[in-house]
Amino acid sequence: MASPARTRCWLTGLVLALLLGAFLPPAAADAADLPELRDELTKALRRKQDAATSRLLDQMIELGSVDAAEVLIADALLSGRPEIETMLQEKLAAAPWSTLVHWLCNRCNNHERYEVRVQLVRILTHRDDRDAFVALLSALLDPVEPVKMAAVSAMRSRNQRTSIPHLIRALEQEIQLERELGQIATEIRELLNDWYGKELYGPSEFLQVWNRHKDILLDPNKQRQKDPLGEIDTRFRGTGVDVKVDFFGEEILTQRIVFVMDTSISMKEEDAPPPPEEESRPGVDGDRTGGTGVGGDGREGDRRRRPQLGERQRLKRVQNELVRLISNLPPKFEFTIISFDNEVTIWAGALQKATKKNKNSAIQFVRDFKCDGETWTDEAMEAAFAVPRARSIVLLSDGQPYRSKNPIHIPTFLDRIDEWNRFENRTIQTIGFRATSGRAGSFLKQVASRNHGTYTELP
Repeated sequence: MASPARTRCWLTGLVLALLLGAFLPPAAADAADLPELRDELTKALRRKQDAATSRLLDQMIELGSVDAAEVLIADALLSGRPEIETMLQEKLAAAPWSTLVHWLCNRCNNHERYEVRVQLVRILTHRDDRDAFVALLSALLDPVEPVKMAAVSAMRSRNQRTSIPHLIRALEQEIQLERELGQIATEIRELLNDWYGKELYGPSEFLQVWNRHKDILLDPNKQRQKDPLGEIDTRFRGTGVDVKVDFFGEEILTQRIVFVMDTSISMKEEDAPPPPEEESRPGVDGDRTGGTGVGGDGREGDRRRRPQLGERQRLKRVQNELVRLISNLPPKFEFTIISFDNEVTIWAGALQKATKKNKNSAIQFVRDFKCDGETWTDEAMEAAFAVPRARSIVLLSDGQPYRSKNPIHIPTFLDRIDEWNRFENRTIQTIGFRATSGRAGSFLKQVASRNHGTYTELP
């Protein structure tokens, strides 16, 4: 029979073992656990149990296998739930290097779903691994524009100037595809010009400076000297274009555009003329860039006339400017038009080439605009995102989104736009009116700033 002392010692050891077992982390998962983990993840996602989902994602990342990576892609990145996508993106961006991360770098360039490639680019943007950088460089030449746009944004975020020759190659590709005025070409030029400290345009210009001054471009400290890159030889083979398309003075930077025009009842209003000191480029029907409603061509001694009745009506100004723009669209451009009040009216559900026939049809559509109803911007923007292949949206409105029944909640609507655009990366340029610049202007500014765009205010 054991002594009391030995019994007490044994019991003490047992209690300690039980206590330690309660506080120690569970044993790491192994490959055999993956099917069970996937079943649990499916249940957690269906029940919207975010804490359980987070734990299961961690366990799969810990497995570090190719099979685990494919499950994460299929079940989380393709879940259709932005909050789960974001959760996994953050976890993978911070995960230790493993076979799983290596495989995600590979899938960034060859997964059949572009939505996955976009998300993987965003994940790899925040990783310092060499494989991640190589995958991002390859994504610059992806066949799908939203992926390329995400890759350009990644290079800007990383400020990794060794990507310069790859960005130049991507710009060349855009020109070969006849997208020299497109969103991606514009973003690449803007990024390179920021890094170069010069206003250049064609790939030959950028490449010439890179070949001559690579050491300076790779060391921003050297660029603090006065014009260290020197003059640019203009005898290179140019690739620029002279066509400039603008709407109320705001340049349109893509060749595939959806115009979303507010025709609600408030667009009948006629705004007061701006003060005479506001000067800008002459426009149509007395309008100038920025919407100043004064006439004259800007020559010294030219007398200003007062706008005629109706010239300052918001709808009339929009119709005249849109007709001017459509009339001047180059044949390469593709576009459609959506008008909205408490109904959404679509000129064409798909982008149309800027042929003479299509221009005439679109101009008639614009001339038939009538002011009526409320401002159902949410339904109009949903229709705009349903247009395939569009690269930019131009939204013009004189009011905040409004619906008397089933009101539009602005923060929720802004989040919906983010969700619609999270894979497409479309530019949204917005235009408003100074007379309604309060809450309406705040909404339009937020839409533009969250979607690569600019906000223009018309006096």
